Parts: sequence; structure tokens; C-alpha cells
Amino acid sequence: MNIALDWDGTYTRDPDAWRTFIRLFIAAGHSVWIVTARSERTPVGPLPDGIKGVIYCDMESKKSVTDRNDVEIHVWIDDEPIFIHKDAESVPILFPRDDADDGAFKP
Repeated sequence: MNIALDWDGTYTRDPDAWRTFIRLFIAAGHSVWIVTARSERTPVGPLPDGIKGVIYCDMESKKSVTDRNDVEIHVWIDDEPIFIHKDAESVPILFPRDDADDGAFKP
């Protein structure tokens, strides 16, 4: 079984727990891939041991990129599952506005 594990907001939220998960699933004979919306210009890392590979989707739908790379994913784990089937640019993201209401994001 091929498992796609998202990086930002999923793996990065609890790396220790995900390393345990990865070890267990690899020991059971499965493959774990990191599938990220990032581009190769902003690489993930360091990678946990045993990862089959990293698929950089460059904001394109994760499913279309894995299909194009002949990687059949059986289980997707992602904190933003909408990006499995949709390009990031096609999904409106709402940001909080400041009091001036000029549309700018102010953390």
C-alpha cells in the first residue's frame, strides 16, 4: 500500500508521532511518500528514515502529480485534503483583514 503523507501542517505538526507511524507502516510492508504542495525550490527536510520519496506538486493538485509520476496512492493523509484534487490557485483562501480593511494580511 502506498501512503501519501503531507508535510506542512501534517508531518510538521508532530514529527515524533509521524516518525513512529512511518516506522510501523514500513515494517508492515507499506511505502510512505511525502507529497507536498511545495515546489522543489523550497525543499522539505530533514526527511524521516524510510521515506520512499518526496513528490513536489508546486501548487498543482497532488493527485494529478502523483498520477503523472506513476505513483498510485492508496491512502492520503493531509491537513488540507482539498489540495489532493484541486490546484492551490483554484481554491480561495480567506485571510484576516486589518482594521483599515485594505485587504492586506497583518499577522
